[in-house]
Amino acid sequence: MSTTEENLSDRMKLFNQLDVVIVGAGFSGLYMLYRIRQLGLSVRVFETADGVGGTWYWNRYPGARCDIESLQYSYSFSEELRHEWHWNERYGSQIEILKYLNYVADKFHLRNDIQLKTRVISAIYDENSVRWNIQTDTGESISAKFCIMATGCLSMPKQVDINGINNFKGKTYYTSQWPHENINFHDQRVAVIGTGSSGVQSIPLIAEEAAHLYVFQRTPCFSVPARNTPLDLQEEQAWNKDYNEHRQKILNTYAGFHTTGLSYDQSALSVSPETQQKAYETRWQLGGLSFLSTFNDLFFNKQSNDTAGNFVKSQIRQLVKDPVVAESLTSQDYPVGCKRLCIDTNYYETFNRPNVTLVDLKKENIQQITSNGIQTTKNIHEIDCIVFATGFDALTGALMKIDIRGQSDSTIKKKWCEGPRTCLGLMTTDFPNLFMITGPGSPSVFTNMVVSIEQHVDWIADCLDYLRKNQFDTIEPTQESEDAWVNQVNAIANASLVNMANSWYLGANVPGKPRVFIPYAAGIVPYRQKCDQVAANGYEVNAAKVGCRSYQQTGQVVAGGNGDGSALNQFFTDRFYLDDSTNIYLLDRSASALCDWRFLLWPVNATQGRFITGACLNNVPSASQDILVSPDGTYKVTGLGFGDAAVSQIRRVSGQNGFMLWSKAIVNNDKDIYTLGYSSTNNRCELRKWSANGVNPLTGILIDSDESMWGISDFAVDNKGSVYTIGPNYAVVKKWMGGRTTYLKRNGTLNHPTSILVDSDENIYIGEMNQITLWPAKSNESYSVININQTNGLILDNNYKNIIQMDNNGSLYLLTTDRAVFGTKIIKYECNNCPSCIRSNRFTAVYYKGVYGPQYKGHLELSEYPRWTEFLNSGITTADEKAIIIGMAINEGNLDSVQAYDKVVLTAGTMQKTVVATGGGEFEVQVYEFKQENPQVYSELFEKCGWNISSNKVMSFKGKTGSALGKYLRKDFPKGSNSISEALGPLVCAISSPEFQMKQVKDFIIRLRNVLKIIPVGFQYTIADYFKSHLGQATALDQSVNLPEQVKVDVGKALTKFYMNNPSAPTNPNTWTVQDRSKYERAILQDYGVHRIMKDPGVRYTKLKAVFSLP
Repeated sequence: MSTTEENLSDRMKLFNQLDVVIVGAGFSGLYMLYRIRQLGLSVRVFETADGVGGTWYWNRYPGARCDIESLQYSYSFSEELRHEWHWNERYGSQIEILKYLNYVADKFHLRNDIQLKTRVISAIYDENSVRWNIQTDTGESISAKFCIMATGCLSMPKQVDINGINNFKGKTYYTSQWPHENINFHDQRVAVIGTGSSGVQSIPLIAEEAAHLYVFQRTPCFSVPARNTPLDLQEEQAWNKDYNEHRQKILNTYAGFHTTGLSYDQSALSVSPETQQKAYETRWQLGGLSFLSTFNDLFFNKQSNDTAGNFVKSQIRQLVKDPVVAESLTSQDYPVGCKRLCIDTNYYETFNRPNVTLVDLKKENIQQITSNGIQTTKNIHEIDCIVFATGFDALTGALMKIDIRGQSDSTIKKKWCEGPRTCLGLMTTDFPNLFMITGPGSPSVFTNMVVSIEQHVDWIADCLDYLRKNQFDTIEPTQESEDAWVNQVNAIANASLVNMANSWYLGANVPGKPRVFIPYAAGIVPYRQKCDQVAANGYEVNAAKVGCRSYQQTGQVVAGGNGDGSALNQFFTDRFYLDDSTNIYLLDRSASALCDWRFLLWPVNATQGRFITGACLNNVPSASQDILVSPDGTYKVTGLGFGDAAVSQIRRVSGQNGFMLWSKAIVNNDKDIYTLGYSSTNNRCELRKWSANGVNPLTGILIDSDESMWGISDFAVDNKGSVYTIGPNYAVVKKWMGGRTTYLKRNGTLNHPTSILVDSDENIYIGEMNQITLWPAKSNESYSVININQTNGLILDNNYKNIIQMDNNGSLYLLTTDRAVFGTKIIKYECNNCPSCIRSNRFTAVYYKGVYGPQYKGHLELSEYPRWTEFLNSGITTADEKAIIIGMAINEGNLDSVQAYDKVVLTAGTMQKTVVATGGGEFEVQVYEFKQENPQVYSELFEKCGWNISSNKVMSFKGKTGSALGKYLRKDFPKGSNSISEALGPLVCAISSPEFQMKQVKDFIIRLRNVLKIIPVGFQYTIADYFKSHLGQATALDQSVNLPEQVKVDVGKALTKFYMNNPSAPTNPNTWTVQDRSKYERAILQDYGVHRIMKDPGVRYTKLKAVFSLP
C-alpha cells in the first residue's frame, strides 16, 4: 500500500460521518464532487475501478469512441478548462476522453476526496438517525446524510448465458471490461458476438488484424457514417469564441447536441420524395447522430420513419457487395432510431473483406460454444478467441447491483421488480435523500449525456443548498408525484415509435428484465423546464394550489392601501395575478396615474411596486388594452404589444366578429385561450374559448353569456378544463365542460358574487359582498371561511369587485376595491396553521346515551388504499392478509373516519382506535409511535393544528385532555346539527395523509399477525393453528380490534365447548384432516362468533360471513 493510500485509510477511520457520499467517479461523479465542495459539505466518492473515468475507464475495446462531437461532449462549467484543453478529433476516442477526465480530476484537485478500488455493496437508510449507512467491499461503514448515485447508465455489463461458454479453451473478451494491455489478434480466428455500438466500432479494427473474423449478428443495427476527422485548433478556438451562443443552441435542441446541415422542421411526408432524398443525403454525408433530426416526426410517425429507414438500407446495399450479406444487414424490422443509432467508420465496408464472415443468427442459431469454436444449427465455426460485444444491463443494472434499502426496509429491487419508478429520474419514493444522476425516467441516454449530467448535478446541488438554507432534513417525492411522472414517461413513449423495437431502452436485451421504456423521450427542453419549475416552486413537484378549511380572520396588507394616485405604492385595479413566488402583478387604472394604464409588479415583501418594462400605455384607447394574461398556467403577466405569442393571439381574438376583450384572459397549458368580454354583434357579455387547434378561429366557442354588459363577473378554469362562471345576479355557479353546462348550487344564497377560483382539488372559493365562501368538492354544503367587515379593516361597496387569488400554500389574497375611500389594496389571509387540506368533512350529530356528538364516516376505504400492490410486491404483506384485513374492515371505519359521541373521548381511523379519558388509548399509542417515526410530519399534521401527544401517551387539543376534551368535542353538536369541527376537522386531515394512512395499514397487518400468535386459555396451540380460514382469522381479528385482551379467553371458551361436544377430535389441530378441519372450524366459529365479549358480536359475525365463506 502506498503512503497516500495509508493516509487515506487513516482519514477514513476518523471521518466516517459525512454530509454526502457519491457512488461513482465518471463524468457525473466528478462534477457532483466539484459542486458539493462548492457548498462546503463533507463528501467522499467511492469508485470500484483503480482510476477515474467511469464507463470510459472500462470500455477500452478497439475503436471505442464517443458518438457525440468532442466540443459538445465536455464540461461547460469552467471557461478556463475549456480554453486549456484541446480535442484532437471530431469524435473523442476512449483514450482521449479518459485523459480529459483525469486532467479534470487533477486540475480541480478532486482526487483527495475519491476512494478508488472500493465498491459500495449496500446503502441502508436509518429512519431514526435520518442518515444513510454505506457499506463497502473493503469492510468500511460510512454514515451520510445524502447518498448520490453517479453509477452511470452503461456501467453494468450484461451477463452472457450461452450453453458451453465455460468449455471454451481460447481467450474471451468483453467490450464492456476490456483488458488494459494490448490484445494481438494477428493470425487469430476471432468471433465477435453482438452488433450494437461496441460491435460496430470494434469490428472494422479487429478485421484488419485477424486471420479471419466471424461476426455473429442476431438483429442488424442501423448505422450511419461518423465522418470522423482531426480537429483543427483554429476550428476549436472559433467554437470557444462563440461558445455561449453554441451552448444556448445545444440547450434548446431535442437531444442536447447541435449540428449544421439541411434539416426541416416539418414532417418527412410534407415534402416531395426528391426533397426527402436530398435531405437524407446531406445528413448522411455530414455524418453522426444528427441524421435523426432531418425531419421532425421521425420518432412519431411510422410512415415518415420508413422513409429514413429505407434510405439507410439503400446506402447499405450500395456499400455491401454481396447481396446475401446485404440482405442480412438490411433485415431490420423496427423503426430507425428506436434502437440506439450507431455511428461508424467503415463498418459496412468491412463485410466486403475476404476474411470477414457474417453469421446471421436469424438463419442459424447458436447451439453451443465448444472447446474450440461455436456451433450453430448449420455450421461449426472453429474459433481461437471470442469477443462478447453484448452490451449492458442498462440504466438500472448498476443501481440494482447495490443493496439499497429505504424506509420500512423497502428495497429498490422489490420496488422496481415491474420496472423502475422515479420522479424526474432524480429520486424515488420511500428513499429519502437518495439522488440518482441521469436515473431511469430522465432523458439520459436519449441525449448528450454530459449535458444531461450537468443539468442533474446542478439541480441536485441547488436542492441540497435549498434544504440546508431552509433547515429541512429530508426530501423525497410523494407517491402521487412519482406516479404522475411514471405515467408521463410512459405516455410519451406510447405516443412515439420507441416501443416498436426490442431495445435495451426497454430492457429487452436482459432475460427476465421488465419490458418498460426507461428514458424520458420528450427531449431535454421540456424536461429541464419541468425540473426548473419544481425548483422554483420550492421543490414542490406538482405545485398544486389547494386551499385550507379555515383561515386567520385578520389579514395582512401586502400591496397598496395608500390611496388612489400615481405613486408606486398606489394603484386602482380590479384584477391581479400571483406568480409561484407570490409576486403580485396588476393593471393599474388610476385616473391620477401618469398614463392611462400601467402594468405594475409588486414583489413579495415589497413596500411598493415597480413598472413592468414598457408597460406604460400612454394615450391608447383603454378598451383595447384592458388585458391581463396568465400564459401557460404560470401566472406570468403581460399585456398587448409585448411580443408574447399568447398575447399576440389574444390581440387577434379581440375584434373578431364584433367581440371586444375587456376583462381577464387566461391561457392554459394546452394553449387554449379563455376570454371574457362584450360582443357588439350580439349585444351580450360573453365568455369564449379559443382553441389552440384552430377550432372556430373567428368566433371561438361560446361558454356563457348574459344580456347585461356586466352580467358575468368572473370565471375560473380547473385542471380538467372545466370552466366555472359567476355573475352579480347568479344564484348558482355555472360549470361548463365539453359543451355541456351544469348548475351548481349549495345551501345559502350568493350575495353579489364578484370573483371565483377553483383549487387543484376542485374546491370552489367565491368572493362575495361580505365574505369569502368555500364550496368543498363532493359536497352539497358551503360555508364562510373569511368574514369581511369593518373589524378587519375593509369597507366594501357593491359597485366594485372583490377579487381573490390563492398561492401555493393555500393562502387567500383579497383585492378590495373602494376607490372613494382609499383606492385599492390586496390583503393576504393565511391558513390556520393546519395542513393545506380540505375534505367535505362536515360532522353529523349522533345520539348516544342522552348526549349527541360528532361523527364523520369518511370516504377513504381500506380496500382502495393506493399502495396495496406495492405492499404485496415488496413483501410487506401477503394476499391472504390483505383479503382478511379488507374483509374484516366492514365492521370498522374508513381510513379517515373520526367520531366523538360514545363512551370514549373519540375514535379514529380504520380500526376505530380510541382516545380514552385516562390516556393510553390505542389511538393515542398510534399517534405517539407516529411521532417517533415521523417527527416532522407529526408536527405539521398534529401540533400545528393544536393536537399534542405527551410522553405518557395522553392526547390533548389546545391543552384540553380527558373528559374535558370529550365535552369540548361534543359541545357544538346538538340534535340535528351538521357542521364543521374546529378540532376534529384537522384530525381528519391528519389521518388522511399518506404517511398516517401507511401507519394505519401497517398497524392493521401487525394486529392480524399478533392475534394469530395468541394461545387460547387452557390450550397449547395458537389461534392460527385452529383457524386456517379467512373467516376464522377475520373473526379473531375483529374481536382483537375491539377488546384485544378478551380474545384468548373467548376462543378458549369456544374450544372447550367444542371438545366437550367432540371428545374424539385430535387435540393437535395441525393433525386435523382437510375434511375434518372444515367441519371442526365451522363448529368452533359458530359458537365463538356470536358469543364473543364485545359490542354486537352476532351482527358483526353475520357481516363477516357475508364477506367470507364458511370453512
